[in-house]
Amino acid sequence: MDFNKESVIDDKTWDSITESKDDLKSEIENCEKEAKKHIGFFKIQSANEWIEEAKHLKVDKMLCDCLWFEGELCVLFASANLGKSILGYQIANSITTGKAIEPFRLEAKKQPVLYFDFELNKKKFRKRYTTDNKKPFQFDASLKRIEIDVNEISESDINGYNEDLVLSKIEQVIVQTEIKICIVDNMSYLIRNNEKSKDATPFLFKLNHLKHKYGLSILVLGHTPKREYEKPLSLMDLAGSAAMGNFIDSAFAIGKVQDNVGERYIKQVKQRDSEEVYHAENVPIMKIEQVNSFLQMTFQKEYGIEKDLLSKVDSEKRQDLIQKVKDLITMGKTYDQIKEMTGLAKGTISKYNNM
Repeated sequence: MDFNKESVIDDKTWDSITESKDDLKSEIENCEKEAKKHIGFFKIQSANEWIEEAKHLKVDKMLCDCLWFEGELCVLFASANLGKSILGYQIANSITTGKAIEPFRLEAKKQPVLYFDFELNKKKFRKRYTTDNKKPFQFDASLKRIEIDVNEISESDINGYNEDLVLSKIEQVIVQTEIKICIVDNMSYLIRNNEKSKDATPFLFKLNHLKHKYGLSILVLGHTPKREYEKPLSLMDLAGSAAMGNFIDSAFAIGKVQDNVGERYIKQVKQRDSEEVYHAENVPIMKIEQVNSFLQMTFQKEYGIEKDLLSKVDSEKRQDLIQKVKDLITMGKTYDQIKEMTGLAKGTISKYNNM
């Protein structure tokens, strides 16, 4: 652009410009240069320019160790009744209180969370966080739970129900509250037949769009189709994973410890640019417990190897192991020593000792 006095409307306008004419010319040239970088909804610039631009972005911090970072669209999945919602609320409670869940690290500051609960109604929610009708657990006030108010659903909403409708309502809540951390529980409610990857693709694409548009961190709870518990967990166990894996930043899953009732393990199955810590050779062992009216997964102070946690022991071999554990304890061996000698988890050793 030829920026000079003649390019301005009149002398009065020219004289009213108080900024440096060179600075103003430079700013206009930069705007024109920036505009040329956009072709439709694509932005094109050199690799070095992208690196320079990213230098000014804030560093994303851990929301739940390396399993879920700020700015990520993450999926937590498991088979039915393994504790997805329990862990979901536990993570929400951790973020809103600023207190980490052992053994997972928490780097992000204490901040509010939106929990879209399509799984539990308010009666079941209260029951889950109240012990024997005593005083219920007190969540931080910044944890905002959202459920559908059936009294506010119109006939047109029912007839025209699809994930677009629900996503538009979720967006309204995000805009009005200005909260940046969202947990959606669960995907089965939002996507019909989400075991078919073609159905999951547009949903994840739109959720990613919301993430970028508002600078969100999103955790979506999903389920696995019927699977054999004896097999190791992988991203392919996630319903609709053929497409979903391409649209999410990270994913982790809950598995069942076969020989110990109530025990679970947590495995990292996808990460973009974080380290893989909780892999098949290093899964933290958790147990579902209610502590002070708060239903949670508590760390059992040990890590396991996934294949060992999945293997079922036949009854005869199990009896031999039980007797061996009891004999070793009688000999004065510690749980750590017995673990080293038998390969059993300490929780299993304790269980066998008390049988």
